[in-house]
Amino acid sequence: MASTLKINNLDTASGTTITIPTGKQVIVTDQGGMRVPGTIIQVVEDKNAQNVVVSGTTFGATNLQANITPKYSNSKILVVAVGGIDTNTAGRGCRGTIFRTVSGSSAVNIADENGGQEGFTYAYSTARMQIPCVLQVLDSPSTTSSTNYRVYIQSTDSGNVEFPGTYQDKRIVLYEIAQ
Repeated sequence: MASTLKINNLDTASGTTITIPTGKQVIVTDQGGMRVPGTIIQVVEDKNAQNVVVSGTTFGATNLQANITPKYSNSKILVVAVGGIDTNTAGRGCRGTIFRTVSGSSAVNIADENGGQEGFTYAYSTARMQIPCVLQVLDSPSTTSSTNYRVYIQSTDSGNVEFPGTYQDKRIVLYEIAQ
C-alpha cells in the first residue's frame, strides 16, 4: 500500500546529505516541478528555413522566433539564435538583435536593454557578404506569461539584407534557467 508524506521542508537528522537508496527514484510529475538554482527547467526550439528580406536602417522582424511560458517569474531565459545574414550587395553592412514580447505588451530590444549587446554587427565590405552568426542574450523577463523572442535585422543603408541568407540554416533555442 502506498502512502503520502506531506511536509513543507526536508532536512537531515545529521550531516549534510540526504540519500535516495539504490534502485529508488524521486519522480516529479510536473515539468519544472523540481527547481535547483542554475539548472535548466525547460527548453524550446524553433527551426524555420524561410528567408526574410528587410530594407532600411530600422530593425525589421524575421520569421525566426520562439515562444516560452516561464514556470517561475524569477527565472532567466537564455536566448541563442543561429543563422546568417546576406547583404545582397557589396558595400553594405548589417546588424541583428533579439526582441522580446510578453503577452499584451510591446516588443522590446532585449540586447540593448541587457547592456547594449546589439547582437551581430558587420562593417562594410567590398564584396557581397554571407556571414554565419550567433546571437546570445541572457534575459530576465520577470513573468510567467507567454513570451516571444524574435530575431530582428537591419541594413546600414536603405538597401536590402536577407536572413538567414542563401543556403544558410537558422535556429532559435530558449532555455529557462532556475534562480
